[in-house]
Amino acid sequence: MTECENSYIKLPDTDPCLFDRLLKWIYTGSTLMPEDINDLCSLLVMADEYMLNDLKMRCEEDIISKLCPENVVQIMEIAHKLPLVSDNLMSECKEVFVKEYNKVKECQPDMEKIIASVPGLMTEIFSHFHKSSNKHKARRVTFRIEDAGDPLEDVSTVYSGYSSTGSY
Repeated sequence: MTECENSYIKLPDTDPCLFDRLLKWIYTGSTLMPEDINDLCSLLVMADEYMLNDLKMRCEEDIISKLCPENVVQIMEIAHKLPLVSDNLMSECKEVFVKEYNKVKECQPDMEKIIASVPGLMTEIFSHFHKSSNKHKARRVTFRIEDAGDPLEDVSTVYSGYSSTGSY
């Protein structure tokens, strides 16, 4: 065993700076979070490898706080590969994507290719769009009550569909 002889362990494919942050989290319960989203994602994967769910949640929260139209497509692409604790990150990504679609489209000319490269992502986005567009729809209902003496004497328009007024 070379680890015993050399007093160190090689961790291939591990960024020493990120591993240092992981160790600080283990020993103190806090660490300086990386500014770069790719580093945050790498730290999240490392936290998953070492079963640190609290650090994984913290990484997800930091990624959510950095969401914007310029990076939402890349984050959605990456998020499908990450061992996420909850659905919050993807929900927030879809929310930003739908609300800021014009900005996203302007900032991400290759958006369609990226979304198409992730199986199921297009369906998730459409489903979210459908749910969010149906939340705020008000139904417009018009009642026409005809009286024997004067047709169309009173017309009432109701937006909820649950009440009406009229004369009999």
